Parts: sequence; structure tokens; C-alpha cells
Amino acid sequence: MRQFTYIAAMRLEPILKANLIKLARAYAVHEGIKMSTVARYIHGTSDIFEKLELGSASLSQRTYDDMVEKLEARWPEGLKRPKLREPFAEAKPKGQMHEAR
Repeated sequence: MRQFTYIAAMRLEPILKANLIKLARAYAVHEGIKMSTVARYIHGTSDIFEKLELGSASLSQRTYDDMVEKLEARWPEGLKRPKLREPFAEAKPKGQMHEAR
């Protein structure tokens, strides 16, 4: 198991936010619904995407995983998933990652 430093975690959050919003937008456009509706489906509140985009809400790895899992459960067959950034490859600061003991 890898252990990330605080710096790596700070680099990870913007990537997770961007990936989640990109997935939600693709779903919303395909279904012809608003982002606030997608937010209610996968988070329980209608304003989470607005808050994430404005920077007034944060996103943990656990919340990201939960929201993506709920979105994937609703994902229409045949709808191509958008290409997402690879968060762990980009978030790793040089020389800052080590194996947990």
C-alpha cells in the first residue's frame, strides 16, 4: 500500500474534482438532465458540483469513490465514458512517495 504525503493529497483533489465533473456532465448531457439532478442522484444534494467548481467544497478520495460508484451504477449501456486524467500518476510528487510500513 502506498502512502501519500500532504502535498500529493493536495495535488490529487483537483484531478478528482475534474474527473467527477467530466463524468457527471457526460451523463447529464446524454440523459438530458441538469447537473443538479445528477448531484442529487449521486450525492444527495443538488449543489455539490457548483460548490466543487467554485472551490467552496472539498472532495475526499472516499466521497469521490462513492459518487463515481453511484454514477457508474446508472451509466447507460453504450454511452462511452470520457477520457479521465490519471490521478495517482499526476499527483505523485517526485521523491515524495514511499511504501507504507
